[in-house]
Amino acid sequence: MATKNGVYQLDNGFWAYRFSIIIDGKRISRKKTTDEYGNKLNTQAAAAKATAANLTDLL
Repeated sequence: MATKNGVYQLDNGFWAYRFSIIIDGKRISRKKTTDEYGNKLNTQAAAAKATAANLTDLL
């Protein structure tokens, strides 16, 4: 399945996301399958929202 901004569907039907960002010359990469509360990502929209929340925490 094609990704949309690092969001992709797993074989078990849940969703995951990944991203890389460079802060102060250091690359920070994240790959996650849960939101900030530890819940599995059931939809593509939930995965996109979790990505944005995780990026906001890093910046």
